[in-house]
Amino acid sequence: MATLLYRVGAWCARKAPAVMIVWLMILALAGAAAFVFAKGTSSQYSVPDAPYQRVLDEMNERMPEATFGSGTVVFRTTGGQAFSEKEREEITSALDGAVEDVPVISSITDPFEAQEQLDGAARSVAEGQQQLDSGQDELQRGERELEQQRRDLDRASQQLDRSLEQLPGNPSREQAAQANPAMADQIEQLEDGQSQLEQGEAQLRDSRQELESRSEELSTAQRQTALTEEQRFVNEDGTVARGVVDFSESTTSMSAEERDHVTSAISGALPAGVVADYSVEITQDVSGLVGSTELIGIAVAAVVLFIVLGSIVMAGLPVVSAVIGCGTGVALVYALSSVVDMTATDPVLALMLGMGLGIDYALLITHRHRTNVLDGIPLRESIARATGTAGTSVLFAGLTNVIALAALATVGIPFLGTMGLAGAGTVMLVILASVTVTPALLSLVGHRAVPAKKWRERGFTENGEKVARQREVGPAASAGELASRMSARAQAQRIEADVRREALAAGNEPEALALARANKGWGAFVTQHPIAMIAVAVVVLLALALPAMQLRLGLPDGAAEPPGSTANTAYHVVSENFGAGANAPIVTMVSLPDESPTRERANAAAVDAAEYIAGMDGVVTAVPATISDDFRTALVTVTPETGPADSRTEELVKDLRDQREEIQDATGTDVGFTGQTVANIDISDTLNAALPVYMAIVLVLCLVIMLLVFRSIWVPVMATLGFIFSTVASFGAVVMVYQMGWGADFFGVHDPGPILAFLPILLVGVLFGLSVDYQIFIVSGMREAYMRGFEAHDAVRVGYRQGGTVVTACGVIMVSVFAGFIFAHVSVVRPIGFALAFGVAMDAFLIRTTFIPATMQLLGKHAWWLPRWLDRILPNVDVEGEKLNERLAAEDRKGREMLVETV
Repeated sequence: MATLLYRVGAWCARKAPAVMIVWLMILALAGAAAFVFAKGTSSQYSVPDAPYQRVLDEMNERMPEATFGSGTVVFRTTGGQAFSEKEREEITSALDGAVEDVPVISSITDPFEAQEQLDGAARSVAEGQQQLDSGQDELQRGERELEQQRRDLDRASQQLDRSLEQLPGNPSREQAAQANPAMADQIEQLEDGQSQLEQGEAQLRDSRQELESRSEELSTAQRQTALTEEQRFVNEDGTVARGVVDFSESTTSMSAEERDHVTSAISGALPAGVVADYSVEITQDVSGLVGSTELIGIAVAAVVLFIVLGSIVMAGLPVVSAVIGCGTGVALVYALSSVVDMTATDPVLALMLGMGLGIDYALLITHRHRTNVLDGIPLRESIARATGTAGTSVLFAGLTNVIALAALATVGIPFLGTMGLAGAGTVMLVILASVTVTPALLSLVGHRAVPAKKWRERGFTENGEKVARQREVGPAASAGELASRMSARAQAQRIEADVRREALAAGNEPEALALARANKGWGAFVTQHPIAMIAVAVVVLLALALPAMQLRLGLPDGAAEPPGSTANTAYHVVSENFGAGANAPIVTMVSLPDESPTRERANAAAVDAAEYIAGMDGVVTAVPATISDDFRTALVTVTPETGPADSRTEELVKDLRDQREEIQDATGTDVGFTGQTVANIDISDTLNAALPVYMAIVLVLCLVIMLLVFRSIWVPVMATLGFIFSTVASFGAVVMVYQMGWGADFFGVHDPGPILAFLPILLVGVLFGLSVDYQIFIVSGMREAYMRGFEAHDAVRVGYRQGGTVVTACGVIMVSVFAGFIFAHVSVVRPIGFALAFGVAMDAFLIRTTFIPATMQLLGKHAWWLPRWLDRILPNVDVEGEKLNERLAAEDRKGREMLVETV
């Protein structure tokens, strides 16, 4: 691979303008594809087959309109006074107008009308009870009258029968009526009375049935009224009102224009003195990607590059390479959003990783090139060698990042897999840009790759030509004979470089100089006090890791939005005036087992389930909401006492599910629980369960990769242990800031709460790739020095001297890029930026540049121990490009012999 990359670097250096034109065309095409095909990202995170999702899918089949999106609009008076009658009317008019003017709105619950219905429900029930009582009284009077009529008829009938018995021949009533007209009138009156009695009894039965039905309805209404006693749409003092906006599509699929249309249609029609705030479901716009703080991070990275490379031109070179590779990747991610559902985090993660890694990788190749040219290697030859050696490290380290990110797809959570693949694809393009764009840019930059001061320090002119002219050998004609292979100047420079390498291998002055340089600086200090440095690193990391034991996972809600934003204001106004649980409704689906259900039965079943749930601890209200058209399903809205991020809400959801069978036994219904609050809990539980599995995969990968790269047992063990330390410490730091609120004011954490549910698993994947990068960058130099003949302890310092500066610079750059997202305009990104920035800082500065050199110093030559049988079966990945260096050294010797013969 090193030889292939050597040829790639040489070709790109020769064809630099063409390479840049091709890449710029690719970037332009990717940008055009993003502009044409991108459908935008979503703020919705979902997990198929999770308990909440199964209930939601069933709801979608039975009541599709109930699964459409909804949000809350909160009205309040600016002066704190109660709404006037005119203000109420104008708010109602604004809501009616929004429903008519905005196609995406299906309906809006008018808070004043809803509150009047709630307030009037008790009066209606009382009036209904009075009417029922009056009906009962009338029924009882009717029963008494009928009873009296029945007794009167019985007496008349008995008298008639006695009269008939006294007549001769004991005639029947019919016979008596024919014989005696007076008797006929009496019999007819008796029959009419009996008919009237029967009619009265029938009417009485109908009245009794109607009263019984009205009694059942009234009983249900009384129970419903009791369930809504704590529910309000207008607060007690009449200064705040909340309405529910129902949409004809999911809020996650709404465009920024549609969201603006909703808010402007309502707010634009409000009277003076009344303002409206909207919940995060309505206002959350994740269409933006980069804000000012993210650009500040990149600017800081550019400053670091200037300090390391000493030139504005060279400081910009890694940034340009990263922008081309990362820009292409992010644009393609957006373009693919037309066929793949993506969350807002996908392109942001791709951008964070792409820019950070792109700058790091380009810096590594650039730094190796500068070392080469200062050693006298010709410009294009140096570029090719830097691409073949440092480029191999870039490729291997980058592919490790790709594997770690792609492995996110193995945990079985689609949105996380998409996130990982988006990042992996962008990193692949960044790698490709690093080994092609960077050589092309270095070729275009030419001698300006090294500042004039550095050239002069090494005995060159400001253009890097002095040494080359002094060391040209032989007449011009002799040099021309070798033009088919290389110039005499290049031959002389190769001879010089080869002589220096041979002198170093032989233990001459260059080796002493390398050791003298290595005995200064941080690397020397760490290796002189290895036990103390290990103790400091471990104690600091363990202290930071302790808060991780209290880690709670969740997803962001309105409280996580920036203070002063309409979503954050709406969240807190609702909490203060209607209770924290009003922001955390739990949707309960009630299923009836009846084959032929009725609306009354469905309503009664919903009330039964609501009453049972309302009696549970932690529930404020449980209110029947909607009944399906086939009367087989009803929805009950449960309002908990606590907010969506509170652990007690999570416990309530668990209790509800645990008592599902009891609810079924008590009410004869089957219940299921869903809604955003339940979804957040289920997604967090799923991700929490997936974390140990993914962590195990990553740890095995870390051990295997380190074993292949360094051909050692102890180096992989210490590298993996360091990765665990830095990762867990990062967990602890995130908990301290975002869950406990330490330093909340500085980091803008206004409402500490659970940690973003997918942050830990994402942090593991990203930090794993970066830790492998830094391990390769710094320890490969130690191994190279050891293989060149340095004593094990000396090799640690020499290798650190070679890679420590690059790792430090890379660490600062990555921290700067990630830290730029700590104050991102997309709230969900902020803890990710903090966790990655902190994790990189711990891994680069406490693990790779402190813990690892110290442990390598203690292990000495044992650090490179590998069983012979394992050494035979392991493939040689040659990350340091040893085979390429050997081939180039052989070519240098051959070229020197040819040059001497020519001279």
